[in-house]
Amino acid sequence: MQSTRSNKYTTKMTRKRDTTSLEVGEISKNILRTNVLAFAVADYDYLDKLKGANQDLDMVAEIFAENGEVCLYDLQYKQILNPTANQFREEIIHFSTSRSARGDILILYFSGHGAIVGATEFAFCLKDTIIGKDKDKILAITGVRFGDLLQTLSAVAVYPVMIIDACFSGVTASPGISSVAAVMHESLSRHFAGSYALLASSSMDSHSFDSVLGGYFTGALHSIVMNGLDDKKGRHMPFLSL
Repeated sequence: MQSTRSNKYTTKMTRKRDTTSLEVGEISKNILRTNVLAFAVADYDYLDKLKGANQDLDMVAEIFAENGEVCLYDLQYKQILNPTANQFREEIIHFSTSRSARGDILILYFSGHGAIVGATEFAFCLKDTIIGKDKDKILAITGVRFGDLLQTLSAVAVYPVMIIDACFSGVTASPGISSVAAVMHESLSRHFAGSYALLASSSMDSHSFDSVLGGYFTGALHSIVMNGLDDKKGRHMPFLSL
């Protein structure tokens, strides 16, 4: 993501730069190797519908593809609204099988319901995900497991940047949520060592919330990107790097 503060920096060349030319060069090379897939589910068939997922997708599109002042991936951006589980899988498979070189980067954004399957594994809930008879667990085969996604990307040497704005309310049982974040990080570290990033709205002791204006998490990310960083170092950086 390109910082909106970069123009201010370039007009003041006498001030010391906080990022080296080598760092900027590495980030610039990564831009060419990066694709963005953005998914949002608002209109669920069997789970509670979400009011703000459409707006989340609009904000993400502005960040990555539509706002010329900040976007860097307009030719490498694809979004899918209300995908089914099969459509989600097909997009990941198509992206994975189209790789021609190792070390590509995928920024994957998801806004929708999340679930816990098994003991502590996170799963994406898609449009046709079905909840079980006990009303607090999904039928696992109708969601997409986080671990399956990671294994697929790892098999083609793609480095993931995961941005997940997932609302757990009314979808999953609470006892397992305390260790979900730790399990997600452990899975990422096992498959990708240190070459990954995870930004998630639901932590070990809190839930994300839905509103007609979009999720608070995605809204905060959008605000930071649009306004730039205001700390001493951040306001001189030409990029906001994930």
